[in-house]
This record gives sequence, C-alpha cells and structure tokens, in this order.
Amino acid sequence: MKESEKTLVIILCFLIAVALYLLIATFHGASSA
Repeated sequence: MKESEKTLVIILCFLIAVALYLLIATFHGASSA
C-alpha cells in the first residue's frame, strides 16, 4: 500500500466516524427534545 493511499483511507475512516457521530447526535437530540 502506498503512503498516499494510506492517508486517503485514514481520512475516509475519519469522515465516516464524524458522519456517524453527527447522525447519532442528531437522532438523540431529536428523540430527547
């Protein structure tokens, strides 16, 4: 695996984690409101 590919995978995983976090936060905020 190339260094640039490794960086891309890390960024992708980070974006997915942030998207999931926002999704869960929004869901909890909507259900608790």
